[in-house]
Parts: sequence; C-alpha cells; structure tokens
Amino acid sequence: MNAVLRLAAAVLLLALPAAVGQTTANPPPRAGQTRGTIQQLDLTAKRLVLQTATGPQTFAYTAASHLFRDKEKLTFDKLRPGDRIALSWYRDATGQVTINRIKFALPPEEP
Repeated sequence: MNAVLRLAAAVLLLALPAAVGQTTANPPPRAGQTRGTIQQLDLTAKRLVLQTATGPQTFAYTAASHLFRDKEKLTFDKLRPGDRIALSWYRDATGQVTINRIKFALPPEEP
C-alpha cells in the first residue's frame, strides 16, 4: 500500500511543473477591446452576450461600467438585443470579464 501511495505522489509531483507551465505560458489577456452585436441582455444578472467576429462572448457589467451614445451617458436599460456596440473590458482576479465602457457602434456602411 505504501508503494502505491509513493508512486501516486511521485506522479503528481512530476506532473505539477508541466501543469503550472501550461497555465502560465499563455495566460489569458487581462484587458482588451471588442465589438459586435448584442445577442442577449440580462439586466437582473448584469450580463450581456455579444456576437463578435470570433463567436459569442459573455461580459458582466457593474455600477462602474459606463455606456455612451456619442457624448451622452446612458443607463444599461437602453441596450437592446441587436444593438451594435464597441466595448473595453478587463479580467478580474477570479477570471470574470467585466465591461469598463460601451459605445454604440455605427451601423455598417451600405454598398
């Protein structure tokens, strides 16, 4: 039994550096900007799902998040699914992605 426990401990110790190296080699970005179209909006949970060029992404927002149309500051209840927006975000210590600022994006130009 002791031999089995020692073997299991040795395997775990050997695997630990590889696991740590994998998580620190390519850490996720801590902040960024993106744009897209709102797919879902949950005002109660303070979350929105944005369809971006790379697929849907979920973002949280707080009382410190800001929403603007031109220079006018708006409240989040003015957002609607289908709105095109550009936003800046940050990733907190827990990994949650939170919005700093949203601006309504201009509609695409017609050909």
